[in-house]
Amino acid sequence: VLAPPLLATLAYTVYEYTQRDGFLRDTFDGLLAFFRRWLQPDLDQDGDGLPEWSRPEQGAFGDSPTLARSRRWAQGANINTIEAPDLAAYLLREAASLIQIAQVLGDQGVADEVALRRDALREHLQAMWNPETGAFHYRDRDTDAVPLGEIIFEGKGDQPLRDRTPLPHASRLILRVIGGMSHKPRVGCTIEGVNGNGQPTHETLDANAFDWYRGMGSATTRTVWREITDLKFDGLSRVYTVQVSTVDLSRHDQSLFVPLWTDAVTPEQVEQMVAMLTDPARYGREYGIPACPANDPAYDPTQQNGCGAVWPRWTTLIAWGLLDHGYRREAAMLFERLLNAQIRSLTTEQVFRALYNPDTGEGLGDSDVLEGVVSLGWFARLFGAFVPRSGCVMITGPLAFEGQPMVWTQHGIRIERSPDSTAIRFASGHSVTLPPDAGAQLICDEQPAAAEPPPLARTDPADPGTPNVEPESALPVDDAEPDDEQPALPPYDGLLPDVD
Repeated sequence: VLAPPLLATLAYTVYEYTQRDGFLRDTFDGLLAFFRRWLQPDLDQDGDGLPEWSRPEQGAFGDSPTLARSRRWAQGANINTIEAPDLAAYLLREAASLIQIAQVLGDQGVADEVALRRDALREHLQAMWNPETGAFHYRDRDTDAVPLGEIIFEGKGDQPLRDRTPLPHASRLILRVIGGMSHKPRVGCTIEGVNGNGQPTHETLDANAFDWYRGMGSATTRTVWREITDLKFDGLSRVYTVQVSTVDLSRHDQSLFVPLWTDAVTPEQVEQMVAMLTDPARYGREYGIPACPANDPAYDPTQQNGCGAVWPRWTTLIAWGLLDHGYRREAAMLFERLLNAQIRSLTTEQVFRALYNPDTGEGLGDSDVLEGVVSLGWFARLFGAFVPRSGCVMITGPLAFEGQPMVWTQHGIRIERSPDSTAIRFASGHSVTLPPDAGAQLICDEQPAAAEPPPLARTDPADPGTPNVEPESALPVDDAEPDDEQPALPPYDGLLPDVD
């Protein structure tokens, strides 16, 4: 299973900090091959230029009402049959990073090739926007439609559907079996009818097609159906209940905000998504963004019998998208809400949690996991300054926390920001004061650098009294350019804030 398409984005971020062209040259061929691999036919089964996720664990939000498997509150649709806005957004971001890398390396041919792919992905992403709902939605892989979920049959396990049943719209079917214990029955299903192209067809699903967990199994048909003339489950007795419904791709979840992380959305679309994010009846909850809107039938802020907890990683990704589009106040408010939940967990339990209750702030899920801690990258963007290397401070914008003085100390450098000024004090004692709205710039220590420490020495085991100076050739070699030869203002335009 391929990794999520974020490797070029990560590589370009490394370059933004180090400014090492050699790193980009060493990795570029592999990054380009990785991007091209994502667009191969086996990952793009309908051949339209937009691939599908292979498995939820690959990077999709697998706990949504649409995709969650083995959950009574979710339909468990097969992710291979769906085209997802978040995957399109990741690939768009990857394409943008590859174009930037190609331009740094002077390879305009590759930049032009990737730009064509980027433009096609933009069109696909825009096609998944619904102006009536003001949101992006999943769509069926083969029909590009967004079907609504409707139950077309319910009965006992040994009851067939013999009546001719036209579907409200062409759609795949979700087959559900409920009953028994954890043991999976040898269940199968045979369907006859008319497919989405108007052709008579039949499909058989064996036991391997059903995902089974604690007395419930589900499967998604490969065929898009327009009409059912006969449907029968095999291997089930009357102790089981069966249900057949059309796939529902209309429901929303947090992954559908990932297009905010691209430049492929219009200002009007961003405005509508922000309105949804800040609406208390949907995503604007007291302690952060829930995984699913509060008005969804499966909403459960405890994440016990539904979808609704705050996932810090997804929240951070959405917040970076807000910052990219200039919504600093909303990103700061979101940070404060999530931070309040994290502080609550740290204070009461002395741990960070993987998830948080958006209504109470209670910590949920595993403790002391990386995804549950405070995002310093997110805070750095809100703070509007950080230390890219020893002796220098990057100012990226004004302080987003209005009226709240803050201090950040990093590598011995103290940065104090307030509504009145930005004060920087370097480890050498040199200080600089800037107005609070100072533009993006790199501020470096003007004092002479401290003397270099003497070579490392170790004791010769044969003569404990004799120091053995480590030969220069044995020390690690750093091929980075000296600080005074690095560009005065590197182009922080990938994961980091844009700087002119």
